[in-house]
Amino acid sequence: MVGLCLNLLLILIFSVHIITLTSSAVQQCQVEIYNETLYFRHCLDHSISIQTTRCRGQCYSEEELVYDWEQASTYRRYKHNLHCCVPTTTEAHETLVRCQNKQFQTVRYRLVTQCECKPCGDKCFEYV
Repeated sequence: MVGLCLNLLLILIFSVHIITLTSSAVQQCQVEIYNETLYFRHCLDHSISIQTTRCRGQCYSEEELVYDWEQASTYRRYKHNLHCCVPTTTEAHETLVRCQNKQFQTVRYRLVTQCECKPCGDKCFEYV
């Protein structure tokens, strides 16, 4: 019984240590401005660049060992709680492009205005 408790304590200490290390290195999920290159067939023979936005950054995720003490030598699995940096608010935008034939083409796109860390789906289970 003492050996069992000691093993459980070591696993818990190890898990807490890993979570502490990963959470201190997390960068905030936020809106990032960047340039997107667009190509227009049958309009321009060169690309154009527009300034737009996207979500970028890291979100907290964790992995923990789920251990079956009755089948200790053969049965282990890891539980993953994953979070992703995703858009929560966007705005519609458009710009006019003048083609080589002097016609105008409207380009519609969405600008991300707010990002948030959200779960990336159900909790995953992997069997090792």
